[in-house]
Amino acid sequence: MEKGLTGLQERQFNCPISQLEPHRARLIAYFSEHPPRTLKEAASDIERLTNLTFTITHVRHFLLAIGLSRKKQAASPDSWMMQSEMSKKSLYTSS
Repeated sequence: MEKGLTGLQERQFNCPISQLEPHRARLIAYFSEHPPRTLKEAASDIERLTNLTFTITHVRHFLLAIGLSRKKQAASPDSWMMQSEMSKKSLYTSS
């Protein structure tokens, strides 16, 4: 109890940094140009670009964290796309 009451009030949480964090900008640029159709395709792209292997669940969380969102299969041939692109494209075109 060297710090006394102030030492008890300080909270230190363990926040591990992802192994993909150093590659984040490159992956965002790649996936905005080439949206993956499936999570397996995204996992293989990540492995090819970074030499790191992840489970499908981790890949899904990473894609959601960088701003990619899942689209309905009938909406477009590309399965994942950036949220900014979703607002640009619509299912119905006005004539």
